[in-house]
Amino acid sequence: MFTTAFLKGLGERAIKTFAQALVGFIAAGATGILDVDWKSALSVAALATVASLLTSLGNADFTAGAVLPVASEVPNQAEDEPDPADDSADEANQAAGETDPGEPAPAA
Repeated sequence: MFTTAFLKGLGERAIKTFAQALVGFIAAGATGILDVDWKSALSVAALATVASLLTSLGNADFTAGAVLPVASEVPNQAEDEPDPADDSADEANQAAGETDPGEPAPAA
């Protein structure tokens, strides 16, 4: 679990979370840089970073950069089913003398 890729992902997420929480706290409560309650701002950012670290531990493969399959790469379960828009099966049945059950029988 503690591979190089995991530790890099963990560090990157922690730094981003810290920065985002700090900016969010500053932007929400202060009108100027001197008005910021830095102790509270850093405390909130640290707590958000701890939450990020714990979340990363719970999802180690994603944090390490495991590639999830794209929807287009996931096999389609319906590929074995005939396409209703495909007329080749109907043409083959007609050539064999069979009729579609939805069509009326030909007149004799």
